[in-house]
Amino acid sequence: MCWTSARPVTAWFYRTTANSALFFVVVLAHIQLRNILNVPAVLYLEYFYFTMYLTLLATSVYALAFTSRTYVPDWVRRDDGLIIKLAFWPLLYGISLLVTVVALGW
Repeated sequence: MCWTSARPVTAWFYRTTANSALFFVVVLAHIQLRNILNVPAVLYLEYFYFTMYLTLLATSVYALAFTSRTYVPDWVRRDDGLIIKLAFWPLLYGISLLVTVVALGW
């Protein structure tokens, strides 16, 4: 999440391209894991991949919203999206903690 509003179209293009490449790699790794383990149920380890799918989708939507010319709330664009950038890691770790608590039944 390292773009600024200086060149919005180029930033959106590069972010979307990078997310597409990462999505492809994550999908291939997930398929390889499923083929190696050959288990019919969803494993705890697979929730990592689901979290990455959600993260890549969220960053793509944010990049589109940040660089679009349509109405976007002020807090999204304030200080080059500082609020969203600062919330990225805590949200990712919070989702991982939530998945752990729910999947392991703590």
